[in-house]
Amino acid sequence: MSHYDLSRFLFKFNHDPSVRAAYAADPITAIEGYELTPEEQDALARHDFGALYRMDIHPLLLVYMSNNLAVPPDQYVAAINDAPAPVPASGG
Repeated sequence: MSHYDLSRFLFKFNHDPSVRAAYAADPITAIEGYELTPEEQDALARHDFGALYRMDIHPLLLVYMSNNLAVPPDQYVAAINDAPAPVPASGG
């Protein structure tokens, strides 16, 4: 898992309107250039907050992403609550 690149993309997504616009147009193209696993790419493309949380992505990065995507808070909370405990990143 490429925890660093996944977190780096989410940080940029949350702070840069041009990244959000590119992601809205085509999520797969927007994440090119980041070393992400197929599972990470899929979770981002599907807005799967539960899967991202299980990948040990910090909840603040995820809640800001959900806000930027206009996901209702109850949906975000349910996705996190339904997810098993995160698997700590191995630093890769």
